[in-house]
Amino acid sequence: MADQVGASFPALEDMAKQLDLVNGRLTELGQTLNDINQQMQGGALVGIPGDNFETALDFFHLKVTNLADEYAKEAEAIRQVMSAMEQSDNSV
Repeated sequence: MADQVGASFPALEDMAKQLDLVNGRLTELGQTLNDINQQMQGGALVGIPGDNFETALDFFHLKVTNLADEYAKEAEAIRQVMSAMEQSDNSV
């Protein structure tokens, strides 16, 4: 006898939507960081302090972008699991 696993599809879809929202907000933050960095490169802050600030923003942007990508992957994984569960339910 196959094991039965119960799952709340609305709750799973809500979780995926929330992950998508966070992904979007992090993506917007990444764009804002790029905009600030371009202003810094345009002469808003010059010399060593400007270079250090630019380096810090680049690093932060990389981390924010990576985090946004992970949220997107998790949302997709949830949707793939839901799809597999629905296919499994339909085949029984």
